[in-house]
Amino acid sequence: MAITFRLEDVLWEKRTTQAELARTTGLAYQTVNAIHTNRAKRVTLETLDAICTALGVQPGELMAWKPGPQNPPPDA
Repeated sequence: MAITFRLEDVLWEKRTTQAELARTTGLAYQTVNAIHTNRAKRVTLETLDAICTALGVQPGELMAWKPGPQNPPPDA
């Protein structure tokens, strides 16, 4: 997967937990954990918005793009 979530890092920076994020957002703990461990294959905009709002971050702070063999970086 070329796009990964940085939720573990952001939770550490904000000094909070997956369980607290789940309680704050109303998301299922399993949903938060799937994002945290990069097992989530898709995340709705509503879920992303809830997480960003709860943590006070922009979507780009939660995600990272890493080019892999299947998606080489575009030519400059």
